[in-house]
Amino acid sequence: MSEDLQTESVEDSAAPETEVASDSEPEQIEKVTFDERQQAKVDELIGGKVKQTRQAERDNADLRRQLDEAKARIPVEQRPEVAADVDIYSEDDLRRHETAIRAQARFDARTEYDADAEQNRVLDEQRRQTASFNDSLTRFRDTAANFDIDPAQMSAMDQTIGSYGGLNPAVGQFVINDDKGMLIYQHMAANPGDIAKVNGMDPMTAGVFLNDIKAQQTARNTKKVSDTPAPADRPDGGGVDKNSGQSQFLEGAKFE
Repeated sequence: MSEDLQTESVEDSAAPETEVASDSEPEQIEKVTFDERQQAKVDELIGGKVKQTRQAERDNADLRRQLDEAKARIPVEQRPEVAADVDIYSEDDLRRHETAIRAQARFDARTEYDADAEQNRVLDEQRRQTASFNDSLTRFRDTAANFDIDPAQMSAMDQTIGSYGGLNPAVGQFVINDDKGMLIYQHMAANPGDIAKVNGMDPMTAGVFLNDIKAQQTARNTKKVSDTPAPADRPDGGGVDKNSGQSQFLEGAKFE
């Protein structure tokens, strides 16, 4: 998975090789049609998310602009110069020369210290991000069982998505951080043509596209669950639940 998301994991483990038929037909996702009330709610949720994301982008851009302006107003400290010519017979010149040498040495030491501190800060941040990603990746892979995906199927999905170039980092982060990201990952493995499509989208469009896939896959799984006969009403097993086969989650949804 780590290779598919194009982000290195601290501890890579070789996934068992699983043959994937190259001539397998892409999985056909059932089209879900919502009623007007449901569609309005979906549009409201997507619109709200898009609005929040765009506002966050504007806020971040404004903060970066303010930071750049503030940095521009801060005078840049220059390295002290040491005069090449010194009147060795002048105590004042010798004193100024010695003071300049000491100031230059302090400047060089401080610059080196700051550079080392910045390098350590960057390395610490990289380690933190790597650890955070690995934790998210582990949690993501642990959700496979919740969607009836066994290790062999997971390995086959990894192999298929990897063979099509994998998901770019932004898409990969979206997938592993979403509570139903495994449904999106499963869709990508069954419809690998969508991998290049979503990788080429801008973040906003990709987010809407991935949420649409999640909604379709969720509805599809819900239909599977709702089609399963419910336990009998009577303890002795006689009779069938009158609500058997009716969806408990997408009231009014139509499957075509």
